[in-house]
Amino acid sequence: MSQQSGWQLAGTGPESYERHNVVAFMGTSRELVALAALRSGERVLDVACGAGVLARLAANAVGPTGKVAGADLNEGMLSIARAKAEQEGLPIEWRVCDAAERQLGPGTGAPIRAAFALSDAPVLCALVTDAGFSRVRMRITTNLLRFPSLEQYLFGYLAATPTAPQVALMDDRGRAAPLGAVANALRTYITMTDWPRPWKTMSW
Repeated sequence: MSQQSGWQLAGTGPESYERHNVVAFMGTSRELVALAALRSGERVLDVACGAGVLARLAANAVGPTGKVAGADLNEGMLSIARAKAEQEGLPIEWRVCDAAERQLGPGTGAPIRAAFALSDAPVLCALVTDAGFSRVRMRITTNLLRFPSLEQYLFGYLAATPTAPQVALMDDRGRAAPLGAVANALRTYITMTDWPRPWKTMSW
C-alpha cells in the first residue's frame, strides 16, 4: 500500500494485545455476534478485525457452509489472527488492507462528499431553524438522468473534481477498479444498453 491511515504493532505488541486487551471486550464481541443473528451459511466481513476475535466468533456462528473474511491494515495483528484461527480449525480469509483507502487513497473523496453534506433533510431543517428561521418547509424532488455510458459519465465527472490529476494518471487497468465499484453500487440503475463494450473483457 502506498499510504496507511493507522499504526502498526511490532514485536510482541500483537501477542500482548491478544492476551490483555481482547479479554476486555470479549463479552461485547459475543453480544455483537448475537445481535447480528448470524445463520448457518451466511457471509461475514470483519472490517478492522485486529487479532480476529470477532471474526472467529462469527465463523463459529455461520458454520462450515458460511464464509468469514477479516481485514486489517496491521500485519502483526493479522499474524495473530491467522494463528488463532488455525488453532481453532476455522477457515477464515485474512486480508491486509486499509478500510479508509478505497480507490484513490484516504481523504481524496472528502471534497466530493462535502458537496453532498446537506443531503439529510432533518439535519438541514435543524440548521435552518437554529439560524433563526421559522415555519420552515422542505420539498424533496427526484430528477431522472440518463447517460449512454457509465464509464464516460464517471470519468467525465471525476475530471471536473479535485481528483482529476490522480484519475488522469490511471491506465486502463487502474480505471477498471473504480468503474467496477461504481457499477456494482449502481447495478439496479444500469440497463444493458448503458454498458460500454470494453466491459466484456474487463475483470475486477
